[in-house]
Amino acid sequence: MDEPVSVYEGFVERKVREAIAAGHFDELPGAGKPLRMRHSRDANWWLRCKIEDEQLDVAELFYQMRCSQHET
Repeated sequence: MDEPVSVYEGFVERKVREAIAAGHFDELPGAGKPLRMRHSRDANWWLRCKIEDEQLDVAELFYQMRCSQHET
């Protein structure tokens, strides 16, 4: 059964409510996982996200950087 709609409900709120009822937000990628707050106080947030997104081996990256410093 539909929930009562407030006369003050805005267009966006109504569309979101309708999308939820239609199941458009079910099974989204990342469901149940914490949000990644990109505007944290960590100055290196972008680097941490890149390492995680690309599944990079940090030890290998540091090794390559150290080797390249010794080559110059």
